Amino acid sequence: MKYVVIGVGGVGSVIAQDLGSAKETSSVCVADIDLDAAETVARAIGPKATACRIDIYDSKGLFDLVKDCNVVVNVVGPYYKTAGPVMEACIAAKVNYVDIADDSAGVEKLLTYNEACKKAGITAVFSHGASPGITNALGRLGANKMDEVEEIHTSWVVGSTGEPIGPANIWHLLEMCSGTIPQFLDGDWVEVPALSGRENFRFREPLGEWPTYYVGHAEPITLPRYIKGLKAVTNRGNLWPEDADMLGLVGPYNDLDLSSTDSLKIGELEISKRDFASVNIINMISESMEGTAEEGEDVGANIRVDVVGKIGGHNARYVYTLAADMNGSTGYSASYAAQAIAKGEISAKGAFPPEAIPDPMPLFNYLGVKGIEIYEQETVESVLASAD
Repeated sequence: MKYVVIGVGGVGSVIAQDLGSAKETSSVCVADIDLDAAETVARAIGPKATACRIDIYDSKGLFDLVKDCNVVVNVVGPYYKTAGPVMEACIAAKVNYVDIADDSAGVEKLLTYNEACKKAGITAVFSHGASPGITNALGRLGANKMDEVEEIHTSWVVGSTGEPIGPANIWHLLEMCSGTIPQFLDGDWVEVPALSGRENFRFREPLGEWPTYYVGHAEPITLPRYIKGLKAVTNRGNLWPEDADMLGLVGPYNDLDLSSTDSLKIGELEISKRDFASVNIINMISESMEGTAEEGEDVGANIRVDVVGKIGGHNARYVYTLAADMNGSTGYSASYAAQAIAKGEISAKGAFPPEAIPDPMPLFNYLGVKGIEIYEQETVESVLASAD
């Protein structure tokens, strides 16, 4: 099995190292625009790994990089800017593809490649991270257990990782938290104001109850397309600790029209408004999270999925929760998808998200081996049963 992993940040490093440790893997090429970073990860993997420098906007270089591998894993964000070039190179080279695309605009673009992927005879699974990814698969799991599924509500809170926060992270944050974003309500896609729809959910400890807001994520875009009968699909999110609450962090930039990609002129200097906001937000987040990881207070990534419907004519709800390291839960999810495609365990042709895969249990089994525990609570007509 030959893999190319493009992008070696926190998540990309987990994916590359996990693929490199798989016994079936013959080689992993670790690629990034920062060659030093790629070489560092490759050295950690060992003799199976090589490193190279790649600019994803160099179409010929990208084609040459991916043409001889089994699966490409694209971990370069934000996906509303970066999804197209890597997918198109894989289609041209007839090579399978995986990514962790999260923002709604990037996912809407990826959906348009379905027919081209089928024609090329490749399998392209996008949004196979944590949220989206594990959340989508949990939606599928709950739906499979229902006679009628009506609603799926996905929510998440991400805490400090103790790692540096880069501009790509904040561009993604501003993209999903500004303007209007899509949710699936009353049987149709509607645009709602980003960071509206506040709702408190109870997550796993040590987080507990926490506020969440509508954000522009993939789940409301894809779940209604692949799970029939849904009347509502939402995605809400937030950050931890309290000083990093997204409404307080991003809201002022929205109010001042500083979160868009329009130009801002400061004297003779012209920069993107989003770049200006990103620098300030990075400083604010770094300050609010300073010391939390070292003190053992990091809540990691908390995920919750509520699946609502009917079983035997009775109202039913499944609630799935997990708390894990963000890079690990995202990276292992994507690594599983790449390995399953390389082995032929996921073989459908086209471009599709995780919920299009009928049986999500192999993913959950793989995550369990990696120490990521998922908890299920079932409620049917006020009769409660839980399984840990």
